Amino acid sequence: MYPAGIAGVSSRILTLRSGLHVRVVESGPASGPPVVLLSGWGGNAYLYRHNLPALAKAGHRAIAVDMKGQGLSDKPDDGDSYRTGAMTAHALDILDALGLARCGLVGQSMAGKIAANVALATPERVEKLCLIDAVGIGTVPGSVLLSYLPLRALDLVAPVTSRLTFWLVLKRAYGSIAHPTARDIEEYYAPTADPNFVRALFLLLREFDWRLLTKEELTRLTMPVLIIAGAEDHVVRPGRAERVAASLAHGTALVVPGAGHIPNEEAPEAVNAALVSFFAP
Repeated sequence: MYPAGIAGVSSRILTLRSGLHVRVVESGPASGPPVVLLSGWGGNAYLYRHNLPALAKAGHRAIAVDMKGQGLSDKPDDGDSYRTGAMTAHALDILDALGLARCGLVGQSMAGKIAANVALATPERVEKLCLIDAVGIGTVPGSVLLSYLPLRALDLVAPVTSRLTFWLVLKRAYGSIAHPTARDIEEYYAPTADPNFVRALFLLLREFDWRLLTKEELTRLTMPVLIIAGAEDHVVRPGRAERVAASLAHGTALVVPGAGHIPNEEAPEAVNAALVSFFAP
């Protein structure tokens, strides 16, 4: 799995105060200004494979994280672990384990809302905030039904989860300017070797709060905020991105033509240019 064999990129396992173990993938100088990148539902550090080198080249200590339930990190099997408040506390535990009192923070999709909640709870710890196709900024069609998913449905879904399943999810996530590769499917499918992975994905769907951030919450995001959205995102609709950015104290937006739900994978050159410029000291 990524980043095996890639020069300048390393991975390690952190032990958190909670006792959970999470994988982090790092690049760039240890003394550089830190940027922490959190992956969304079904993702892992591979999601940021194109972005870590660009941030590292710009002098940052770039750190991509497999959140609990994802990638090679621990996967608790109880629903309470995947509620929004618990995921926010988990992100703060990761910053503590990394020894970061303050950092730039990036969140994609579900992790966008987690990153925003970290910034709301501890604004002194988030120097700048980047939200990529973030839950809480755009609407998630059908999300009101997710909390009604019966646990018994997991018994039907888990046995038929296959590479084809992941290919279909990625095809839905991508826009028109790129297509998932066989390597992409293998990287996102690999964590299914852990029997708790599919259960964790199911519990995240069921327990997470997919609603929009409130106007009052947005008002409290007073640090610089960059909102990136794929113009063809079918998962988190991009229509509010520019409007929300304009309503923030220090907000900017980038809407990437032709990109879907993962513009940092689909259009890395455009996203990297925006990230490097945004996080520049």
